[in-house]
Amino acid sequence: MDAARRLLLHYGYDKTTQADIADEAGIAKSTLYRRWKKKDDVMMALLWRESRLYTEDWLARIEADPHGGNMAGLFKHALLALHDNAFMHALLTRERHLVGRMLHIANINGLYQQRAQLIAGLIRRMQEVGAVRKDISAETMAFVMNGMQYGILSLAEMTDDAQTPDMESMLHIMSEMIDRFLSPPDGESNSEGAKAVIREYAQQVRFLLDQLART
Repeated sequence: MDAARRLLLHYGYDKTTQADIADEAGIAKSTLYRRWKKKDDVMMALLWRESRLYTEDWLARIEADPHGGNMAGLFKHALLALHDNAFMHALLTRERHLVGRMLHIANINGLYQQRAQLIAGLIRRMQEVGAVRKDISAETMAFVMNGMQYGILSLAEMTDDAQTPDMESMLHIMSEMIDRFLSPPDGESNSEGAKAVIREYAQQVRFLLDQLART
């Protein structure tokens, strides 16, 4: 998996072969073929591994943050985890040089839809525990938050470094915007209840990834 990841990020999906992966990993091709018959199988296994690593990193960041139990914290740590995972970053921003035909093989559009549905469910549960105001559409907010993540990561790739604010400054502004908009009108936010909901969400994601990895 590590060898496949290195080659994917350096040469891209379309230019990486099964033989390249075996050579990079320092194993015989026959050994690789016994586990994965074709390159697509290796790359899909890598997708599920990286998705799980991203999920665990994201959750650990939230748990370590005393103020992580709200939508602003969730957004901030999700974006930081995505930013630090080159594979997931490329997948989210659809960097065709890297992911190429994998976009079609993995049904990325379907995965994005599932992700949006999961986030909408998370927001509804946050509303139930009093961590998010109840007068907004969870589906619309999930779409907006996904769009903000995609926009920040994509725009940073297209903008000169001198014109791109540092990530900390961007996250500070975006987090405050989200917090002000989504906080309950009484000003009280159930941080511990929200963290419990986020743990539930993480379990749902783990279950989904396990299912996909077995298909």
